[in-house]
Amino acid sequence: FKSRVMTNVLPDPVELPRSEGGALLSALSWRAPNLPPASGKSLLDRQLRRLADLALPNAIELEARHAAACRVAGLVHRALGSSANTMLFGSSSTDLLLPESDLDMTVNLPGIVSPLTPLSLIDERAWRELGRDANIEFVRGARTPIVTFVETGSGLSADISVNAQSGVMTSGHARMALEEIPEARPLLLALKIALSQVRLNKARFGGVGSFLLIVMVAAALRNMRREGADLGSLLLGVLDTYCFQLRLDLIDAASGREVGGAAWAWHSVRQELLKWRNSLISRGCLSALVHGWPAGGLLETYDGLRVLCKWDVLSAPLDMSAVRREHRASLGHDASRHPRSRSRSRSRSR
Repeated sequence: FKSRVMTNVLPDPVELPRSEGGALLSALSWRAPNLPPASGKSLLDRQLRRLADLALPNAIELEARHAAACRVAGLVHRALGSSANTMLFGSSSTDLLLPESDLDMTVNLPGIVSPLTPLSLIDERAWRELGRDANIEFVRGARTPIVTFVETGSGLSADISVNAQSGVMTSGHARMALEEIPEARPLLLALKIALSQVRLNKARFGGVGSFLLIVMVAAALRNMRREGADLGSLLLGVLDTYCFQLRLDLIDAASGREVGGAAWAWHSVRQELLKWRNSLISRGCLSALVHGWPAGGLLETYDGLRVLCKWDVLSAPLDMSAVRREHRASLGHDASRHPRSRSRSRSRSR
């Protein structure tokens, strides 16, 4: 057993290359196309549109996440030297961010055969700088080994891999799917929260990770009539597509490879999908699958969304007073987000 240094040390100064910092910001700034205008007036349609609007990070939130990503990249540079180049992928680069979304980052190191050696250096450096409170874990046995820790300046979890170009590639595929089907974004956000609340959102534990969920939703929506469709009807159609499937046989349209088998906990996922589908039919409200969403109403603030994203249904019932406290506290400094009507004229990095 190798003892860990528990006394945090000040990081050595390191200047992140401007191009690398710019690439991190560019990834964070990518936005999916606007949703088509609302044609239906169902409560569920309005709730899904509100969720999509609330999940958009404002300038302050975007800068805070960019600063956190740059601090993680700086730690990587201090561990591996100036040849390391970090890239963001996953929800940070696909406009599917939620308040508690991880920072998924990979380090490009040409010529490296095994990622374990550079990851061990990152692990060691994280222990030196961050210490025990950062919940550092070196996941060696995963198909893609990672070092994961809490970035203490922001409280965000960071998952770092080495030469994981598949993650960058799948994020590109996800952006293509969202450009083709803008209606997928609010549905994906709702399902991401719901799966997270019941701990079925982690691919390494057999759940439905973000990329698999994108493939599932896009595949279902391609077989539906979307023009003028109510978002609530589309969500119900997605649940109908999968809740009766005893096994998930699914081909990623972009790569042509089978991806459904990765969800080896599909039986548990399917049970939840069926429960949500039945509840949605009877209640017609997003609270049927997103625990804590106001029954019959709209969530008001980004901080209220943060509470829902933190909630673990399996550990404790949601303290609704916490949602109300977050709402009241936010009214003083979050007025610009209510309603969250920001221009969607966005610069895109393609």
